[in-house]
Amino acid sequence: MNFYRKTIICSSLGLLAAQLTTQPLLSVYAESTDPNLEKKLDIAATYLKDGSQATFSSNVSSASPGYLSHLTNENISMTRVDSTQQLFYSVPKADVSDGSYIDLDISYSDLLLPTSSTITVAIDGRPLKSISLTKDTSSRLIKRIFLGSEDVTPGFHNVTIVKHSTVSDDLCSDEENPANWVKINRSTAIFLNTTTTFTTNDALKNYPFPFVEQSVQDEMYGAVLLPDHPSADLISSAMQVATYFSSNTATKRSTPIMTESEWLSKGRLIPAIALGSISDWGGPIKQMLQANQIQVQGQQLSMDTFAVKDQIKNEVKQVLLVSAADDKIIKEHIHLLTEKNFVDQLAGNHLVIDTSTRAAETVTPIKPITFESLGTSNIKLDDSNLNSDRLTYTIPSYWSLTGESQLTLKVRVSSLLQNDIIVSKDNKSTASVASNGTAGLTVIINDIPKTFSFAEIVKAKKEDDSFLLPIPLAPYVKETKTNTLTMAFSAHLNETHTNACGPKSNNGKWIFIDKNSTIQIPHEVQKETSFKNWPAPFVGDQGLDHTVFLLPKDVDGAFLSQLATLTREMTSQSSNHGAIDIVRDQDPELAKKLKDRNVIVIGNPNTFVSLQSYMDQLLVNSGNGQFQHLPNSNIINETTDYAAWIQTSMWDKERVMAVFQPGENNKKAKDSFVHTNLLQFLNNEQKSSQVVVMSKSNEVLSFDIKAEQKTNPEAPPATKPVSKTTLIWVVAVIGVIFFIGLFFFIRLLRRPK
Repeated sequence: MNFYRKTIICSSLGLLAAQLTTQPLLSVYAESTDPNLEKKLDIAATYLKDGSQATFSSNVSSASPGYLSHLTNENISMTRVDSTQQLFYSVPKADVSDGSYIDLDISYSDLLLPTSSTITVAIDGRPLKSISLTKDTSSRLIKRIFLGSEDVTPGFHNVTIVKHSTVSDDLCSDEENPANWVKINRSTAIFLNTTTTFTTNDALKNYPFPFVEQSVQDEMYGAVLLPDHPSADLISSAMQVATYFSSNTATKRSTPIMTESEWLSKGRLIPAIALGSISDWGGPIKQMLQANQIQVQGQQLSMDTFAVKDQIKNEVKQVLLVSAADDKIIKEHIHLLTEKNFVDQLAGNHLVIDTSTRAAETVTPIKPITFESLGTSNIKLDDSNLNSDRLTYTIPSYWSLTGESQLTLKVRVSSLLQNDIIVSKDNKSTASVASNGTAGLTVIINDIPKTFSFAEIVKAKKEDDSFLLPIPLAPYVKETKTNTLTMAFSAHLNETHTNACGPKSNNGKWIFIDKNSTIQIPHEVQKETSFKNWPAPFVGDQGLDHTVFLLPKDVDGAFLSQLATLTREMTSQSSNHGAIDIVRDQDPELAKKLKDRNVIVIGNPNTFVSLQSYMDQLLVNSGNGQFQHLPNSNIINETTDYAAWIQTSMWDKERVMAVFQPGENNKKAKDSFVHTNLLQFLNNEQKSSQVVVMSKSNEVLSFDIKAEQKTNPEAPPATKPVSKTTLIWVVAVIGVIFFIGLFFFIRLLRRPK
């Protein structure tokens, strides 16, 4: 029965393998269009010398002046007598004229006392407007608040809305009275009177703007531009720049990559950073180079800024041209455009860097996980602020935990609270905060609270003026299935007030949690052939770890854009983003470059010349079109969109190889080889699967082949069918033997007795 079942499965999945391995290599994202269908843009390029001023079209208002943005996506309720709400907005890089404003849209209880109910708006700590809450406008009040010049400088700004309201003369009842409320409506918005332009005389100082503008509408506005036939070194450089751009967007947007011939064929002009040696270009970039006689010598790396104008739409976009005498020089020094400490030093419109002296390559030390590294500053809890904001840490999916995890809080307690503890020890009858046993600190991890009394805190190990409070994380790490730790803190001071309902003030009793508090999670990066700890072993604490991407010989911008998405997803949890090594099919030194490396094959293996001699070693064997030993699958071959598998590398048995490829019926996108849903599935995979398949319905299935082999060992191979000629010979021999035997038998019967 098992043999029959496995025969049916192998037949079904053999068809799937055949579909996956015999289809042509497809083009990258859904937006990709035939360049021949688009009319090429008519452009004029102006070279910007150092110090020369240029005016570009802004990212957000190229069509019409003004930029409107909502301050909140949902209604916000403010209750109690006093309440505060923090909102934020971002001012894009654009010339801003007078007339910017906030439209504050609120509703509130008609029972509020107008003589003692107000709402105040402040920006970056500066009070801007106070409003009385009267009954006449309680159903809805829209108040326009005009902004000053310091409120519209480029970057982030903080809006603080403070409410004080009462419904009676009794503060105690007002504090809990459900009729005491104000609602900030989600239609509250800010209008920035931006012009259609942005003027600068220092383009490099603003880098990575205009290619990326964080938290402003689309965030990703530019593209990486490559020659039509980019080298492996240029593709590697483009991947690093694309990853850097994506990391500078709050929503981790993908970075589009285009070739020179595709750039002006998309129907609109977009900012671009162009990477290539002087001799690589053959179209508009070549004309820009020749017209301005840009040259580089020896080991120089040149950065040149152009203002490129669309002659029809009258829009002006920035092009940053990064040139060198050889593509290898660009790859070796692309970190100047991707590492913050170098990016912060860029300045001017034109920059030539002598790269002849190279810094020694060093391994980046692994930094401890501190609250500060997670974006949280010091936390102070006192009588006016008893609860902290929630802190979130995501454990990298490529980690395999090896020991006991621990949160070490670095805590300071005010001397007044410590004095209460001393008093309670010396005088048992003294009523103090510490003596009643209910004061302390509550730590909430993944919604599970744990409370420490102040007496416990001060008994902990001391370092300088702080107490080191250890909290084991094992129970929380085991419970979470999303590799996420959430932490929040609450102080219990149990202070009494003369007026229990009156405003609370700082009385010198507080608890302080240092930003250098640490999270220790012992781990290792597994090097097994499964997706359980994806993207391990390809990614480790140093980023891409001894990993190379094997690409087809011919690629276009759409294919490279999706490759950028894959590398972004793989390295998103790593703090280090190093070089991304690329090898092209038919590279003369391919075997040498893949030796001692983990390999990720992008595309249909059947189209790779370098894989033809290894077809019998592939998990998906294109020679016989079968998934080997795939267990119960229930796959509908006709709806298969993508497949990925992982196995031992053919070029080094100590290394691992993964393959990403599309299904035959994947018609949604050209050059598509992977889907973000499949990558998200891999990040959350819990079992040791080797094969993952995604259907058109976005259903993702994974298969643990090794476990299936242990459970259902293979049946012995069936004997080969006997040919007709062989059967005739066998029958003839048996017939001869029969007649010979019959002859001797008759003779024996006739012998005289």
